[in-house]
Amino acid sequence: MQNPQQKRQHSLHDQPDLFQNLFEQAPVGMAVTDAAGQIVKVNESFCQLTGYTEAELLSMNYADLTHPEDLRQEAIYVEEIRAGRRRGYRMEKRYIRKSGEILWVDLSSFVAETPDKQIYGIASIVDITERKRAQEQAQLQLHQARLLNRIAQGIRQSLQVESILGFAVEEVRRLLDVERVVIYRFFPNWVGEIAMQSVSRPELSLLGLVIEDQCFVSQWHQAYQQGRISAIEDIDTAPIQPCHRELLAGLGVRANLVVPILQAAGPDGKDSEPARLWGLLIAHQCSAPKQWDPWMPDFLRQIADQLGLALQQAELFEQLQAANAELRYQVEVRNAELAQRVRYEQLLRLIGDKVRSSLDEQEILATVVRELTQAFQLGACGVALIHPETQTYTLAYEAAGSLPPLGKVTLPLDPVLLRQLRQGQTLYLSTDHPLRGRCTLLACPLVVEEQEGQLVSGTGSLLGFLKLVRLPQEGFTEAEIHFAEQVATQCSIAIRQARLYQETQAQLQQLQQLNELKEEFLSMVSHELRTPLTSMKMALKMLEVRGLSEAQIPYFNILKQEWQKELDLVNDLLDLQRLEAGSRSLEIARFEVREWLEKLLPPFALRFQERQLTFISYLPSEPILFNTDVGLLTRILSELLANAAKYTPAGQQVHLEVAVDSSGLHLQVTNTGVEIPAEHLPRIFEKFHRIPHLDYAHQGGTGLGLPLVKKAVELLQGILQVESGENRTLFAVSLPDLGSSALTPSPSPSGRGELDDPGQRCRSNSRHG
Repeated sequence: MQNPQQKRQHSLHDQPDLFQNLFEQAPVGMAVTDAAGQIVKVNESFCQLTGYTEAELLSMNYADLTHPEDLRQEAIYVEEIRAGRRRGYRMEKRYIRKSGEILWVDLSSFVAETPDKQIYGIASIVDITERKRAQEQAQLQLHQARLLNRIAQGIRQSLQVESILGFAVEEVRRLLDVERVVIYRFFPNWVGEIAMQSVSRPELSLLGLVIEDQCFVSQWHQAYQQGRISAIEDIDTAPIQPCHRELLAGLGVRANLVVPILQAAGPDGKDSEPARLWGLLIAHQCSAPKQWDPWMPDFLRQIADQLGLALQQAELFEQLQAANAELRYQVEVRNAELAQRVRYEQLLRLIGDKVRSSLDEQEILATVVRELTQAFQLGACGVALIHPETQTYTLAYEAAGSLPPLGKVTLPLDPVLLRQLRQGQTLYLSTDHPLRGRCTLLACPLVVEEQEGQLVSGTGSLLGFLKLVRLPQEGFTEAEIHFAEQVATQCSIAIRQARLYQETQAQLQQLQQLNELKEEFLSMVSHELRTPLTSMKMALKMLEVRGLSEAQIPYFNILKQEWQKELDLVNDLLDLQRLEAGSRSLEIARFEVREWLEKLLPPFALRFQERQLTFISYLPSEPILFNTDVGLLTRILSELLANAAKYTPAGQQVHLEVAVDSSGLHLQVTNTGVEIPAEHLPRIFEKFHRIPHLDYAHQGGTGLGLPLVKKAVELLQGILQVESGENRTLFAVSLPDLGSSALTPSPSPSGRGELDDPGQRCRSNSRHG
């Protein structure tokens, strides 16, 4: 008895038509091959997929349908089945349809054995062509993207145009599967050259070929500049100009794809001007026509855009390098100029220092020509002094460089050049020198000045010229000419100062001689006048002793006053002469300041009272000892008080302040109601200088009082100051203690020695209306 499973199997065995129907009506392609690979049975789906009829397929081997590149892998699987290592296999493979198209299938194959031991292969195929095309398209796009990325990365990482272009053409040739890819670069006249290439065979090389395409120049360069893309699949059938076809045929081209390589007009790639056509990126198929896939033109255009960017950056880099090189050159030139300027400034400073430190004309000019010769590497340099009356010049100072020295020679001067020098022009010329022959000459005029900032006009303004000489093939730069003119100005100043100094020295010598004669005369006169004045004194004394009548007394008094004036004049002259000659020795004595003042001031107080002046004194409040020459100190204060009495108007005040501190003795005499005119103030210490209109007492004077004060203060190592303004005049004298010990006050009631406090002064007023 059979179970249900056995019944179903027996039933299927009894229905062979069922399996036949399933085989023929299957939605997938089905095929049966014998052990040799011969096709023995196919279904309708298999015929539709391959494009062959059943009869055609039954006469074919499976290898006839298989793509050659897939035969090897499938043969491996078959051998493994025959060896018993597998019962079947599955693979993706390509069939070649009857139309020649590629059919991608998913193949499943296994082996079946019949009862009579016959082996058959049973295969089923599913069409996966669309999926494979999609995969190939995705891979192609990925490859394109990677290629574009590599080119873009190469542009960012390298500015070597040659390597970028070489890499691009090689990758494009492989991707497009063509025999040649070239980059054609235009010259300005639209003639071009094959600048880079990639070829599948060496005999296809066009590298370096210069091509002149008249058709392109006349018809196509503007179109390509606007982005035109040309694709020719077969030059024999394409609608192109005969000249173009002839050119392509001569280059061995059957099909080509051309895209322009454009560069942005602006340096940053954003300029509004149209792009510049740099060249062409061209793919060639040489052995046969070629159908260009739709993606190829756009892809090639993207590659060309990247190359245009690379070329733009490379040109910008070259421009930057050129700009940097120019900048470095300018910096080097500038540094050289600065170094030269520093050398010139150092030399000019040296000359200026020499001018300021020396008044020796010969020393200064000799230094100038020597330093200029070394600094400028001159043939010779000299200072020439002009003789206008003879129109000649003498080379007064000279330094020789590469040319031999001439010495102090006198040579003629061209009248035209003389006139130009007089006009202050610098001469720069090539000339025939009477002694040196042909040479290059630079002559800068030397002019003297009348006063600061003004040039003397006329014939006498031109003193000479600074002469710089070089060999005939050598010249002078603008900087050298400018510097030589500055040096000439310094030389002019030096000559003027040296000559002014010489004149001043001569005048000083004359003044010194005159002063010595005057001093000798005054000394002689003073001594000669003392004898008659002594006789006059004795005569006056005798007249006074014998007695005078009432009428004679006024005349006697006048005679006595005039005698006293003459005596004072002679004594002042002799005292001043001794002070100036240094024959007056100091007689240092220790004295008490307040006691000295109490003896000195009463006569002056009486004189102030007679002249209706208010005398106010500020004296030390305690006894103080001081060391100095009492005679000179008395003369100083007496002259200042007498001067105040003479020049103070009635009703005004005279102030005397006396103080002693650690720095010395300080005297200050101030009179109000009078000012010394500003033009007289610098001269009040000159001998015999007087201001008559300020002598309100009409007492007259010798004009020797203040000069005596000045000399006495200097001899006592003191300081004399005068101020006049705001309706008052002040004389201040400060004298150091000339004793061997410090200031010592007189013993105080407590027995302690104390220094005087300058603030402790009593005020003694004598007011007289």
